[in-house]
Amino acid sequence: MSKSRINKPYGTEDYDRDALTDLQHAKTNAKKIDQRIENEKYLREHPEITLLINDFLKEAYLNKPNDVQEFAAGIFNF
Repeated sequence: MSKSRINKPYGTEDYDRDALTDLQHAKTNAKKIDQRIENEKYLREHPEITLLINDFLKEAYLNKPNDVQEFAAGIFNF
């Protein structure tokens, strides 16, 4: 018995599309859409987040740190 497989997203394990029912897939997808909408609204209400991310990325591109987590800790450790 073969189960349908979906190409896995980069960095994840294979997953089985048939593990959820069609209704469960539909509900999960609806929740994902709702969450993305909520996230977009939040980012629009807080443009400073986008500025912080842009500044961090600019500094990371300029400095090209070997340890990005340590670099981020230094940037965001006020």
